Amino acid sequence: MINWKDKLLAYLHDPPHKPFRIAGHEDARGPLLRHLGLSEDDIKQWEQGRHKANPDWQAAAADRFPFPTAGTLFVDWKLHGEMEFRHPLTGDRFLPMTQPRQHSAVGESWVEQVLHGIPTDDAGWKQKFFRVWRLWPERCAREKHPILAYLVADTRIPDHTLWHHNGMVSALEAVGAKPAFLLFQIGPVQDFIAQARKTQDLWSGSYLLSFLISKALATVALTLGPDCVVYPNLRGIPLLDWWWSQEGDLFPQEFFKLGEGRLHSCELLIPSLPNRFLTLVPAGEDGRQVADKAQAAVRQLWQEIADSVHAHLCHRLQNHLTNDEFKGWDAHWQHQVKHFPVLDWTLHEWHPEQKAIQCVESRDGATPPMINGWKDHPLRHAMAWRNMIPVDHRESWHGNRNDAFAWSLHYATTDWKFAATKNARGFASWPVLRPDEKSPPKDHLNGRDEVLGGDIKGFWDALRVACGGADKGDFKGRQLYGAISVVKRLWPRAYLSEKLQWKQWKPDFESVQDIAVIERDLDALPGESLRSCGYYAVLCMDGDDMGQWVGGIKTPLLKKVLAGKAWDYFKNGKAGKGGWKPLGGEGEADLPPKAEAVRRPLSPSFHAALSEAISNFGLYCAGQIVEKFSGQMLFAGGDDVLAMLPAAKALECAFALQCAFQGYLPDDAPCSVRTALQWSPDNPSGLFEFPAYGFVTCKHGAGKSERLRPNWPLMVPGREATASAGIAIGHVRSPMQDTIQAAREAERLAKEVPNKGAFALQVLKRSGEAVGFAARWSSGVVSVWSELEAGIHDLSGRFAYRYASLVKALVVTGGGPEGAAYASEWTETLREAIEAELRHVLIQQGDFKADKAREQARRWCKDLTAALNPRDYLHFWMTWAFVNRLTKPSTDPQS
Repeated sequence: MINWKDKLLAYLHDPPHKPFRIAGHEDARGPLLRHLGLSEDDIKQWEQGRHKANPDWQAAAADRFPFPTAGTLFVDWKLHGEMEFRHPLTGDRFLPMTQPRQHSAVGESWVEQVLHGIPTDDAGWKQKFFRVWRLWPERCAREKHPILAYLVADTRIPDHTLWHHNGMVSALEAVGAKPAFLLFQIGPVQDFIAQARKTQDLWSGSYLLSFLISKALATVALTLGPDCVVYPNLRGIPLLDWWWSQEGDLFPQEFFKLGEGRLHSCELLIPSLPNRFLTLVPAGEDGRQVADKAQAAVRQLWQEIADSVHAHLCHRLQNHLTNDEFKGWDAHWQHQVKHFPVLDWTLHEWHPEQKAIQCVESRDGATPPMINGWKDHPLRHAMAWRNMIPVDHRESWHGNRNDAFAWSLHYATTDWKFAATKNARGFASWPVLRPDEKSPPKDHLNGRDEVLGGDIKGFWDALRVACGGADKGDFKGRQLYGAISVVKRLWPRAYLSEKLQWKQWKPDFESVQDIAVIERDLDALPGESLRSCGYYAVLCMDGDDMGQWVGGIKTPLLKKVLAGKAWDYFKNGKAGKGGWKPLGGEGEADLPPKAEAVRRPLSPSFHAALSEAISNFGLYCAGQIVEKFSGQMLFAGGDDVLAMLPAAKALECAFALQCAFQGYLPDDAPCSVRTALQWSPDNPSGLFEFPAYGFVTCKHGAGKSERLRPNWPLMVPGREATASAGIAIGHVRSPMQDTIQAAREAERLAKEVPNKGAFALQVLKRSGEAVGFAARWSSGVVSVWSELEAGIHDLSGRFAYRYASLVKALVVTGGGPEGAAYASEWTETLREAIEAELRHVLIQQGDFKADKAREQARRWCKDLTAALNPRDYLHFWMTWAFVNRLTKPSTDPQS
């Protein structure tokens, strides 16, 4: 049983405005406590009762690097740090544009004023906790000052906030003296989403998975508190806000009302949740009960959704079912429903600190296996640094057992156990046919499930008519489906219409034919301004090495997240009377490497920041960008994006997405991307400002009202995190699944580019020929493509085809049954030849003089050959020639 009053006391143990005035901050919490019906005596009693398993010490050990006492190393946030916040993933420095005066108390008053605006007078302890946890941080940043979103927990390592630290303390308070990790996952994901015939199916499948996982998250949060969920961070997630609104008096009715406040369609209907979550739970049977409760909640919700679709179909077919014409149409319904979704979870009770370390130090084999070994693990470095702090500099708790200090090892063990659980899980078998029994037709999308109606003659003809007609209804065409595909197709109409008023504000799903419509020349005759090119693009984008990010392999260098004074203390390696040896000294085998090479140990704040960053990208960046490039967003699960776009705009859109993902707009970004993204008084249509590396500020639809997007700088993954994209251009009459699969394959190819951070573009021609290429974003390939797309050089429609034919003769060295053979690498002679041919074609097919053609050919060839091999160089021009033909029909007979 959770003591919600104690959770609230834990959340308030440090006032959020502590960094404004560290000395005497305990006195500053008095007004906050009294407003919520608490007192200093309450919090003192709470602190005295936690001496054996102090959640404050646990949270500090999990989140912060070992430091000496504040008397030895003190950093004033205003004076020394200029109110800085270091990006948790990259260490980039964020400073507010405006700052309170040095000795002003305005920061404290801001925080107190916002708390007084949250109605809590008649609320119980659970309601008070939820309202304070959910609304206080966001309203501070939205209504008062952006820096209040980034009030640091420790001024010496300003990469995590007091909002998060206080939440971690209250989470550890809830789970008790023996914490455990619960890792929970729902699937399948990519195959389930890709099994689609309509653009609405793609959205519907991804949103269904988000909706189901949100129910599991809400169940855990209502049981232990939303702060117990480590990843993803639940604050500000629209679907979770909706679940809070279903809990009666948890929040006042006006807070999360459909169509108002935080619950409006531009966010609520974005499928933005990952398919797995990590949460703190009590060890033992209590933790298993939480897991069972979450699993049961998902199963129950899925059954409710399936039942609503079944009832919808029965209503549509009621005339036929009354006379038993289609009796048994749903014979396989329940069996198929029970096989979906697949739920996996594992529970790991934290080992004591020393045991966790001994397991990874074992000579018989580390448990769990460490990717880069224990010797170079950031936690081992942290231990060495902790032990080198002189005794007279150490905090009072220094050296005491603290299980949370081994946070990264607890997570690694949990993830390792989870992989083993998935590999060893059992599964229910499918029914076996009798020898004389004929197998019914299979679902045309997944190829596995028996279709509804089986062999009943006329069932699907009648169902198509009952569901809107064979030409424009829910099941137009001749496709046959099983229960899972039918639920995916109809659950928005059958279930969400009542729950989320889906009909009233559903997304505007364009058909692939509509997306393939492109603009013709501006001087076209009235009525002829649009035409269909017959081709469209599917864009799949995914963050690179996200497993390593979540696992702590890619944490930033410690020197990047430490305040300047703190870095000097450790870098110099000397302090106190006796002093101590510099880091990385000769002959000191137990010392960590040179200070510059030490990484930040994995921490709960890192998990929270990663979750917040990718959530901000998915909720507030990706959809705006895709819409800006005339596309349709279908899925934005944080770092994972699926969208459909006009073929000619797909590559530039993908580049814009990765710029927003990194929160960084490079100086050489294509002009079209810079115009779309960079807001300025001269470019008011731009979507964002970039106040610092790894941060974006929305400029449209943002403001102080909760009906609007956040108006403060939002953290995104940052420039050390990369995303790779696959783009497939296919014909509108080709199966959508084939184009999506080609985009997924292109994404896989992009991730095979050395160092990733790349894209791959594939064209699937109706003739069966496929051309494409891959390159890194940081190469000049996108800039050349964008320059060609802009049409600034007045090149003829034959230009690209003519040049491609000349390049082909140079780079293709032969052929055989497996296709053409290409030059394996660039030689100086080959480079000179393709540059000479480009110079020639520019003169022949464009308005170029010799000198201008020479300079243009030299620049393009330099950028492209540095990034592409001879085969991809040819395919770049073949791909551009094809896409260019879609927008500007060529007079070349070969086109």
